[in-house]
Amino acid sequence: MKTFNWYVFPYPIIVLFLYLAAGFLFNLWHPTWLIFLTIPVYYEMVATLKQKNTKNKWYVFPYPILVFLVYLTAGFLFHIWHPTWLLFLTIPVYYIMIAMSNAKNFRAKANIFPYPILCVIFYLAIGFDYNLWHPGWLLFLTIPVYYMIVNMIKA
Repeated sequence: MKTFNWYVFPYPIIVLFLYLAAGFLFNLWHPTWLIFLTIPVYYEMVATLKQKNTKNKWYVFPYPILVFLVYLTAGFLFHIWHPTWLLFLTIPVYYIMIAMSNAKNFRAKANIFPYPILCVIFYLAIGFDYNLWHPGWLLFLTIPVYYMIVNMIKA
């Protein structure tokens, strides 16, 4: 039995019709143009799901494009540009987590874990949202402590 080939599915044409319908019927030309950004996400999702090698499968997924789409959608539709820019800091975290899942033992996984990046994200979030810059910087002192504890654990 043959499976359906999702590459030949007319996704860009459907997106175009949705855009034109929203534009002509509801005069929503501006925010609706964002649906064109789903076209590369669609094809990369198809490539990700069709890939046989499960070890590197999620490297193909277009996570940066998805983050960009979420950022623009939140900004244009809900006018929340400020906290959503922090989503861009999750892009290296995504790829590091994939590398971490391919590590052989716990120590290797814990050394790859993006603890410093998560500290930066948390520091910026509490700094901008709650103005806790002063006690928040103490979070960075936990980074060497984290790595000391991880490397003291036997592999």
